[in-house]
Amino acid sequence: MPEKLKREREPFPGKMEKIETYGGTSEVVDISPENPKTDVPVLLAPAWACSINVYKPAIEALASKGRRVISLNHARNRRDSSFDEKLLDQYSAAELTKAFNFLDVLDQKKIEKVDVIAHSEGCLNAVIAATLRPDKFRNLVLFAPAGLIGDDNAWRLLKGFAAQRIKDIRWQPLSG
Repeated sequence: MPEKLKREREPFPGKMEKIETYGGTSEVVDISPENPKTDVPVLLAPAWACSINVYKPAIEALASKGRRVISLNHARNRRDSSFDEKLLDQYSAAELTKAFNFLDVLDQKKIEKVDVIAHSEGCLNAVIAATLRPDKFRNLVLFAPAGLIGDDNAWRLLKGFAAQRIKDIRWQPLSG
């Protein structure tokens, strides 16, 4: 197998782990530099339909600057979404699930506090998580928060989603 293809299939060899989260089994990357600049890691909250592969350059750049970086591919199989009715009045079950996924990863990794860099839908998830557990969050950086802005439209979002899914599927290892 060509080396480039191998790297794209497994963007962080030996650094990916599976963690049980509210939404099911999430794939988590946790990159720790040799000489961290701070004890507070960065949680990179991905956009809708973007895998960790999309953020590899950003993860590597942050780690090269001495920051521990954690990110995840959200679990795709949602458990029973029996959320408190007050929460469901404010947020969708899908967004709550992803917020709880973040909190589960932080708790299981025994991380007391994080700085968050969130992109698109990840902004919603991170803000909800921070609303639920403000003690866990030191800083939130929201990059291109989710929503239709300016001339944006649902068709453009759907095309972007489809292109990303095709790319992800194309690089999946063959089973069997």
